[in-house]
Amino acid sequence: MIGERTTLVLIDDDEQILVIVSQFLTFSGFEVKSFSDPNEAMVFIRSYQPQVVISDVKMGAVNGFDLARQLRDFEHPPHVILMTGYYQREFEMEAEAAGVAKILEKPVRGEDLVQVVRQLTRP
Repeated sequence: MIGERTTLVLIDDDEQILVIVSQFLTFSGFEVKSFSDPNEAMVFIRSYQPQVVISDVKMGAVNGFDLARQLRDFEHPPHVILMTGYYQREFEMEAEAAGVAKILEKPVRGEDLVQVVRQLTRP
């Protein structure tokens, strides 16, 4: 957490998604740090240890499942939510194996995403 609000990291290679989702989450009361580059996001995550990481599944060389597996090994791993526009049934098993808390299909309703984040960060 940075300050008193729950800090979320949002990672997506689509700039439009980053802006829209980031704005919605910010208006919903969260501190949001957005990244289009998963490697830059990992630097931030290591330093600031956010409670939740929300990531796209398909982002070029790095995918959301790989990212989740890396985060799972942190001393204090964040909750990971993945979003995908290419949902496949096999994703459920892969998500579970990678330690993903929830996988959501795009387009994601903002209210649904906020509800999941609040459930994961409830004390």
